[in-house]
Formats: sequence, C-alpha cells, structure tokens
Amino acid sequence: MRSRVLFLILLAAILECPLTVSAQQRGDTLRVVLPAGTPIVPGPTGDVLVYIQRPAGFMEMVGCAPDTTPRPVQNVLVIDRVGLVGRPFQTTVVTISDNGEAQTTPVRNGTRVGNLTFIGGGSPSCSTLNGQFDKYNTVE
Repeated sequence: MRSRVLFLILLAAILECPLTVSAQQRGDTLRVVLPAGTPIVPGPTGDVLVYIQRPAGFMEMVGCAPDTTPRPVQNVLVIDRVGLVGRPFQTTVVTISDNGEAQTTPVRNGTRVGNLTFIGGGSPSCSTLNGQFDKYNTVE
C-alpha cells in the first residue's frame, strides 16, 4: 500500500512538471539583449547570467534581431564574479539567437552563460519599439 502511494505521488509530480525542449548545449554561443545600461562586467572572468524563471512572454526585437520572429523574454540572475557591482541582481533578458539560429524557445532554467562580449560601439547597442538595449554574445 505504501509503495503504491509513493508511486502515485511520483507519477503526479512527473505529470505536473512541464517538459521543455532545449537546444542549448555546453559551448553554444547565445546572443542576448539586456536593458541598456545594465551594469555588466564582460570577459572570461566577468559576470555570469543564470536563467531563473519561465518566460514572461515573447517579443519581436526588430532593430536588435534580423527578423520579426518573436523571441523569449526571461529573467536572469547576474552573478558578479569580480566584485565590481556587488551582490547578484535580477534583470530581464531576451535571447536573440543560439549559434546564429533564431531563438524561438525559452532557454531552460538553470542555464549559466558567461564570457559576455559587448556588441556595438556604445550603449545602447540597439533600439526597438520596446526600448533601448545592449547586445552581448555569451558562451554556455
């Protein structure tokens, strides 16, 4: 009887968990945009972004992306490995591409990307109808 109850609880937990398909693998290069002026320390020893929540929605990023494909809007925790900004903080990120291919599905929770490389001559590096953003390449 007890094993049947445990089995039913486990089955309910499995059925309740959403299954997501994720194309990201270690070594992938993701192109992301953050709100302009977000304090980021770039480079191999700089900040790390950790995806922490399900997507808040999807947004067209015309002006930051090469097409009108809606991209996932997610929250990340910015971890300052150098100590310049201080404690970790949360911000919004839109993932534009994965290895050059349009990113149309959310990045899985817990994904860590680092080695951020700023793209552009200065902040903001791109603008859309939704605001101004800074564009970065990251490595998972």
